[in-house]
Amino acid sequence: MSATTKAVRLLDTVKADLLRAFSSIPDFGTVGFTVFFNEGEPVRCEWSGSTSTLLGPRAERSLK
Repeated sequence: MSATTKAVRLLDTVKADLLRAFSSIPDFGTVGFTVFFNEGEPVRCEWSGSTSTLLGPRAERSLK
């Protein structure tokens, strides 16, 4: 099996999870996607996301 064929099979397998993971992209932050393999086969997908805020210059922040 060629590398291209393996890549297409992998993407077909994880496509639904990829679409869910990237369906809510933050304005400023991250989206992470990890595929776990066992004996060369994908067995689990994990995704995460975070939202970040920019604090701005120290002089402009209110100290409470």
